[in-house]
Amino acid sequence: MAISFILTSVENHHLVVRDRVVRHMECAAIGSKLEGYLNKNVTDYLNSSSMDRDGVWATDAEIISTANLLGCDTNVYYKMGEKLNWQFLHSSLSATLLMFAFTWTIVRVTTTTLF
Repeated sequence: MAISFILTSVENHHLVVRDRVVRHMECAAIGSKLEGYLNKNVTDYLNSSSMDRDGVWATDAEIISTANLLGCDTNVYYKMGEKLNWQFLHSSLSATLLMFAFTWTIVRVTTTTLF
């Protein structure tokens, strides 16, 4: 929903954005690059992930595909256990950058300050 809101200022277009990202993943131009990253056929991945259904959370594969579709790099912040992490996902889908999508740990100084 966040991407829909950023692009259109409303969340109502979420399913349209999701459908466009899934169709973009199926394109031969990026599908072959994603297959190397996913270690499986994109169609098989999409079928097993149910990404075409509303309510299924995007993984790094969908976020990378969205970045590629929009032509912009993406930063994802998330919490795993007690650690806050930052993941940079490059829009180019080059094999080198996909294999080295790296994660840094963000140090939490207080509950309100991060650096």
